[in-house]
Amino acid sequence: MNSTGVIMVLSKYEKYSDYYKQYRLDHKAERNECSNTWYQNHKAEQKVRAKKYNLSIKQEVLTHYGGGKCACVRCGESRLACVSIDHINGNGTGHRRDSGLGGIKIYLWLRQQGYPDGYQTLCMNCQFVKRVENEEYAPNGVVSG
Repeated sequence: MNSTGVIMVLSKYEKYSDYYKQYRLDHKAERNECSNTWYQNHKAEQKVRAKKYNLSIKQEVLTHYGGGKCACVRCGESRLACVSIDHINGNGTGHRRDSGLGGIKIYLWLRQQGYPDGYQTLCMNCQFVKRVENEEYAPNGVVSG
């Protein structure tokens, strides 16, 4: 019965959920030790798995912003190591600095946000050309490129 006098029936899931929440709190040190031991024994596998996952996220996002192809929208460069996300209206450095979204985090954020407008897939060469053409300035006040 809750505070209003209404009888509450907990589902099987809710009962177990509460039990396991309490269990995790009561056995936190043991669970951390077990997790750390497992990680130390599987560190190389985890690195490979994380790298594969990160590359798949990057490819998914770049494909979306590349118009269905994981390639630069200007020149067609398709090597994954050469292409990245570009802020169409500039200020990518400011956005990354203010939000803390560097590396894989920007790709995860774009996917979580439902692929917002204002981004495109460009190779690094085309990004540098775009910076010069648009006179996009670096934080030190010098034209990038």
